[in-house]
Amino acid sequence: MVYIAGLSRKAPRNKLHRLKSAGLNVKYEWVDPQHNDCSMSNYVLLYRHTDRYYNIETETGATSTQREMIRRLLKLPL
Repeated sequence: MVYIAGLSRKAPRNKLHRLKSAGLNVKYEWVDPQHNDCSMSNYVLLYRHTDRYYNIETETGATSTQREMIRRLLKLPL
């Protein structure tokens, strides 16, 4: 699963489409500055002013899956 975050209530359709077209499962997190949960995604978005943070999660020990997800992500024009 790849988690992405943004300040809009609506997920960025183009980015979602590119990630899903690469065979990645994606979940979008809406970040509300009034309810910052102090996670890394919230910090990067609110204080570094970028949405180029991707959280990749797999089952414990699934390193080949992690590598494949990273490989696919790095190939994309994001």
